Amino acid sequence: MILFFMFCVYAVYVLFVLRSQSIDVLYTGVEHGFTVFERAAYNEWVDHRSWDEMATFLKERFGELEYGTIEPSIEELESYIMYGSALEDDDETVAVARANNNETSMMDGVVGVQLETVSYDDDGFALEGYLAMPTGLSEKRPAVVILPDWDGVNGPTGYEAKRAVMMAQEGGYVAFVADVYGVEYTDVQDFDTKVELATKYRSDPELFVSRIQTAVELLVEHPDVDETQIFVAGYCLGGTGAIDYGFSSGIFDNVKAVVPIHGGLSPLRAIQTDEIAPYVLILSGGIDDAHGNATELELHLDSAGANWEISRYSSKYCFCVFVFVFVFISCTAYIIKLNFL
Repeated sequence: MILFFMFCVYAVYVLFVLRSQSIDVLYTGVEHGFTVFERAAYNEWVDHRSWDEMATFLKERFGELEYGTIEPSIEELESYIMYGSALEDDDETVAVARANNNETSMMDGVVGVQLETVSYDDDGFALEGYLAMPTGLSEKRPAVVILPDWDGVNGPTGYEAKRAVMMAQEGGYVAFVADVYGVEYTDVQDFDTKVELATKYRSDPELFVSRIQTAVELLVEHPDVDETQIFVAGYCLGGTGAIDYGFSSGIFDNVKAVVPIHGGLSPLRAIQTDEIAPYVLILSGGIDDAHGNATELELHLDSAGANWEISRYSSKYCFCVFVFVFVFISCTAYIIKLNFL
């Protein structure tokens, strides 16, 4: 009886753990039987992705894998960031980050990362972004625009800059943290100001898209960027901007995918085009109210012929923010995987 009771307790525990860390992944236009080789419904890409998901899940269950990305600490960043006076050109707008190959996972060929503070503008509106460049590569690289959450770009040692450096290190991508609010609001801490600014851009998709388009154009014109391979990813409010950009009518053909990460998608954003061109990858928490109704979102995407993928994790909102406990997946890795498109 005691053994039976212990077994029941363990079974409930396992079910709870599986539920608490489950993943709901949906793919557009994929039929039943997509893994059966000889069937017409067989989908090579989804078969590959789902097989990888199962293999990863088994490693996790067997205790062979731990999730989460390693947050670069302020001390680590400061140890390899040199400002203005340390540079040969004495340009105070530039910072250079030299990553340590022994401590950081590097793409083959990447020997370091240069992190540059970039002053630019959107039709005269002053902006400040941060460009992470992998060094040591001899060819043009795909680029990612990173849209910040509702407290702004947070400076060259802020959250978004950390993610940009990680993308440059791990994938060899050019990553640009794009400003939305302007130089007067690079690090917004006041709650009421956050609400005011976020509401301004959520209620004006055209203005939001203009800020993003300016960042995309900056990357298109960069000599080290493969201008045919540009992606737009955003966290929180930035995720709203990413989806607004994907739904806009003036989007560049160069932009291959938009990736809202725990983005504010409710209420549904207006689609301004007859056909959504970039691939849409949506990453959100299963109990995230900002995601909205998943079925309505799918129908909304299908109405404009979008190719989409939705991954929902039974975790909380802001699951990619390092200070939160529930970090089940590296958002950076998911964005990097998009290079196959």
